[in-house]
Amino acid sequence: MACGILLLFCAASFGAFQPQEICVIRWGDGPGELKIAGPSIEFNHYPPRDSGEEYMNSVGPDVAFVDRFENLYFGSSYFLQLKCFNHGGSLRFDYSMDQPTYNPQFYRDSIAQIYVDSVRRLYVFDGHSDHIPVLNQEGKIVEEISPPGLEPGQIIYGAVFNRDRKLTLYFGQDQCASYSNGSYSENCSIGRLGNDDFYYLACYEMNSGVINFFRTDVPISHWPERRNRTSFYYDKEISYAEFLGVDDNLQTFILCFHPVSFERRVLVFDRGFTLQDHITLPYSVNKYRLSITPYMRPSDGNIYEFRCLDDGLHVIRWSRQ
Repeated sequence: MACGILLLFCAASFGAFQPQEICVIRWGDGPGELKIAGPSIEFNHYPPRDSGEEYMNSVGPDVAFVDRFENLYFGSSYFLQLKCFNHGGSLRFDYSMDQPTYNPQFYRDSIAQIYVDSVRRLYVFDGHSDHIPVLNQEGKIVEEISPPGLEPGQIIYGAVFNRDRKLTLYFGQDQCASYSNGSYSENCSIGRLGNDDFYYLACYEMNSGVINFFRTDVPISHWPERRNRTSFYYDKEISYAEFLGVDDNLQTFILCFHPVSFERRVLVFDRGFTLQDHITLPYSVNKYRLSITPYMRPSDGNIYEFRCLDDGLHVIRWSRQ
């Protein structure tokens, strides 16, 4: 009964987010375009409900970031592209491997994450190197982050970026280091630091429909145990969930997938982890099968959806009206 009351309460607040298309970046090989190809690789996740044909996945941009000026950053491991566009869709810079602006120290064989800090420095994490290069907007490397204790041959296999230029690096056998403003410490955290100085994290229990929430005043260095959770949310229809982060209003954002309705939704929880709102991201049938994880901008809680259609990448801003 309590769960039913919760759902009825939340339904009243639905619809607070409204979508607005801010730009379309065309597919192609041109300077102001993004490369895409396929479908060419077998892809067994999320098959289209209205198709009996074998589902194949396209290749193209697979990571995205939006900075506080609403500049759009895209990386493609397949094409080794790294491009930045302004909010109107005009190219700002291109550090792709086939460009004269490319530097082998930027990245080599993949782009796993992109992050831009408050002073517009660009961090490129490839998941295969022993350092993370930091670039200014002119494409100059201004810093290389490599944790102390990294032995020859070891790589940084995980990176969690946080506010205030704080990040956690994972390497070796469960070794980690925290980096902030030129110094390292052992206060690692995979949780997101809220502006209340608490760390937030949400974990999905596979095949259970349960999302566990954690809030603590100490860094969360490893995946916490269920018994230490602060709260939880249950929806039996969820088959996958991903923690997108916490915004400056201390709201937690979760991306989840409902296989029955074939929907991706962003669930929004308040500081007490009560469901407050949700956004349903529409599924579009088109010739390209490409899914890019939405980005939640912590400063305002806006959700940026990257909708891959036949004519290009449509960038949709979901914001409260």
